[in-house]
Order: sequence, then structure tokens, then C-alpha cells
Amino acid sequence: MQDASIEALIAAYGESDLVPTRAQWEHLLASPPRRIVVVNFFRIREKADPAHTAGAALTGFEAMLRYSSVSTRKVAAVGGRFLTTALVDAVLMGGDEPWSLVAVAEYPSPAALVRLFADPEYQAAHRFRLAAVATQRVIVANVI
Repeated sequence: MQDASIEALIAAYGESDLVPTRAQWEHLLASPPRRIVVVNFFRIREKADPAHTAGAALTGFEAMLRYSSVSTRKVAAVGGRFLTTALVDAVLMGGDEPWSLVAVAEYPSPAALVRLFADPEYQAAHRFRLAAVATQRVIVANVI
């Protein structure tokens, strides 16, 4: 895709530590067509950030459920599917980052993931993800 697509994605999502950077968008857009898995680690806020909920008083998990009610459908619409979503019990190896939730999704290609992010209904629901999430780590991996 072209730079205009990157600009459109940045215009839609902004630039913060909770959304892809320009370099991360560029890498995703330049990725060859192959099946990918996206592993999401989330630390959910106790109370959702009201700046992203139009002032609605929600817990972080309530905001995440509003986001997921749209994202699950939209992931499927681009040919993807969630492999699992689970509450984190403990970290067995590595750092003790305080994750609350993990979600693993599979997509037919990086382009399918970009189509998800370009979808207007997904973009509108993404505000609830921002409201819910204190910290996240999102990893894109090639299926082998």
C-alpha cells in the first residue's frame, strides 16, 4: 500500500503507545502475503478511561467487551478468526508484567489485518479498546 494508506491509518488511530507507530504500519503494509497470527497481551484498567467512552462510566472489562462485540465480527469479515481469548492466571517464564487478558487471532494475510484497521465500524469501536487498555503488547507472527 502507499503512504496515503499509512496517513489514513494514522489519522484514524492517532499516534500513542496504544496504537501502531508509523514504522510498525509501514512494516505491516510491506509484509508479504502469508498467514499470520496476532498475539495480544492486555493489562486492563480497573476503570475505563472516560475520554474514550464519551463520559460513560465503565469498568475496563466492560469497555473491552464493547470493543470485542464489534472486533470479533470484523475479524471474521476479513477472513480472520480468534483462536483463543483467556484471562491471564500467572507468568511462568520471563518478566512479571501484569497482564490481564490474552487474545490470539489468525488472519489469512497482513493485508487482511490492514483491512480490519481500515474498517469504519472497527475504527469507531476501537475507542473502547483504548478506554479499556492500560498497557498492551501485540505481536505479529508468521504461521509456519
